[in-house]
Amino acid sequence: MEQVHGIGMAADPALALDNYRRAAEQGHPYAMNNVGVMYYRGEGTRPDAKASFDWFVRAAEAGLARGAHNAASQLENGIGQPADLRKAFAYYLSAATAGFAQSQYKVGHAYEYGWGGTQDKAAAIEWYKKAALQGLEPAKDALKRLGVSDF
Repeated sequence: MEQVHGIGMAADPALALDNYRRAAEQGHPYAMNNVGVMYYRGEGTRPDAKASFDWFVRAAEAGLARGAHNAASQLENGIGQPADLRKAFAYYLSAATAGFAQSQYKVGHAYEYGWGGTQDKAAAIEWYKKAALQGLEPAKDALKRLGVSDF
């Protein structure tokens, strides 16, 4: 929305939030995610971590990988609701399976460090490779740390 950045007009975050919310309520996943971002950052409204999480979940349920990633991040870090690594992993895995590189990295991280109690170095390497093939530098660094030299 032009109102967020002031493209061709003065920036008006409150109007942008209102427009995104109307689009989100009509079922647009990207708008749902953008509403979540605006609540998270407090753009056009006061910051509201719970509302941001709820919008990210709606975006994820509508099939948006970025929404799933954002919901997972809040679950991982206990932002807007209690931390829950198992639920975070499920959202990261959903986004990773859809090809979202940052989530592929996080799934690798989860396997490497045993979220939920089970470490799996081979699975970690597999997911880190997927993210690295998309150019994600932290994934390349993780592969080097794990002794994978062809990245």
